[in-house]
Amino acid sequence: MPRRTADLLIGLWLAGVAGGLMAAFHTRAYDDPYITYRYALNIAHGHGFVYNFGEPTLSTTTPLYALILAGVAWLGGDVPLISNLISILALVGSGGILWLFGRLWHTPLIGAAGALLYPTTVIPVMTIGSEMPLAIGLVLLGLLACAHHRYTLMAVALALAALVRFDSVLAVAVVGLVIVIEQGTLPALWRERSLAPLLRLPWHAAGIFLLMLAPWFAFALWYFGAPLPTTLAAKQLQALLPGTRSFPAAVIAQFSQYSWNSWAWLVGGAALLGIPALLLRYRAWAMLVGWSLLYGLAYTLLHVAGYFWYVAPLIVGVVVLIGCTVQLGAEGLTRVRVPRGIAQAGAVALLLAIVGQVQSPALAWAHAHPDARYTPYRALGEWFAAHTAPDAKLGMLEIGIVGYYAEHRPVIDFAGLLQPATARQFSPTTSYAHAGVWAMHRYRPDYLVFHGQADPLFQADTLFATHCQTVHILESEAYPPLVIYRCEW
Repeated sequence: MPRRTADLLIGLWLAGVAGGLMAAFHTRAYDDPYITYRYALNIAHGHGFVYNFGEPTLSTTTPLYALILAGVAWLGGDVPLISNLISILALVGSGGILWLFGRLWHTPLIGAAGALLYPTTVIPVMTIGSEMPLAIGLVLLGLLACAHHRYTLMAVALALAALVRFDSVLAVAVVGLVIVIEQGTLPALWRERSLAPLLRLPWHAAGIFLLMLAPWFAFALWYFGAPLPTTLAAKQLQALLPGTRSFPAAVIAQFSQYSWNSWAWLVGGAALLGIPALLLRYRAWAMLVGWSLLYGLAYTLLHVAGYFWYVAPLIVGVVVLIGCTVQLGAEGLTRVRVPRGIAQAGAVALLLAIVGQVQSPALAWAHAHPDARYTPYRALGEWFAAHTAPDAKLGMLEIGIVGYYAEHRPVIDFAGLLQPATARQFSPTTSYAHAGVWAMHRYRPDYLVFHGQADPLFQADTLFATHCQTVHILESEAYPPLVIYRCEW
């Protein structure tokens, strides 16, 4: 197929995917991104880079994305909606970048697998609204620039990725290794017995990367007292709690969503077969798979609690491996005298069959089962905005959606994302309720929220029994009632 025709077809495909995702998931909502949305509102309204007024704690994992959304809020835009649209564009853009990799390395079917499968896989689609799709897209752009030896663009893209999501810095190690291997730096050091090979490396790119990050780190050290978000330590401590899912367990849980589908087992087998194909024939693609593997290894070694959005970067490596198997199969057919066009058409038909048999049912299920917490949590936040004083403190476990719609009421977070001291109460012998009781004693919130009824640990607490009583119950068809307690200290 002529290159221009293939480009046109892939472009039309990605445009169609973008339209379909916007139609189905433009209202996609889950709790965590709303923490960043509240930072964006506070920045836009001149209250500072804070979640709670006067508390300079960095509890968002994405400072640059918070600033982007602050611009949206300042212009009067709908922050959750625009964030979803940014995510969808980043998803399809990432598919386009994977296609460009295939063109660069003359493996169009691997690129086609990326374009067809990545933006239609339910795992990254479920991260719509968060910074994750944009971070992945910027990392892929940086890796593509590295493959083209455009090191300035590489440094800019990876610096932006790191500011959107700090774990993107892992891609810097990948491109550094790729550049050292491509330039033969280590053999040259041995051969020349001097430091000259090191001086030939593109150090200007490292300088650009560091200069772009330096302003944020300087500001964060001055403003927050630390350059990194408190959420990493909180989620490491959350992993200590009994019954909390680890990152490897989260990976298994996400991929097990497909276990009912016989086609998914075939696709999984194709991904495994892609490993030897990658190592023996398509080694250039190891840059992308290596980034996914390094990311997974880092999160495993960090021992963080496993959340579904952490799994999304692994999908890049998986679709590349599937593409390697498809590419190898098509090349094998041409060796047995099957016309190249027919072999490639059959491979594309197989990829489209995967979309139809695996991706589409998963996306349809996700569309039909939105997060049941959104409606009651939004109603709860709006109740607080309408019925409590502006300085009333709210104590609860999940703070994103409620806090966003509560209009700046200060929030006490039982998960330890906002108040790091609360997270330090987690241990293998405690629970979120233990930390909540501790936070109640320490911060004295004016209101407490429970699902169904107060946790037994709260009910057994003398301070709670003496000072707190039910003031309102929000009923919901698809979610347990939310019970609101008013505490008079």
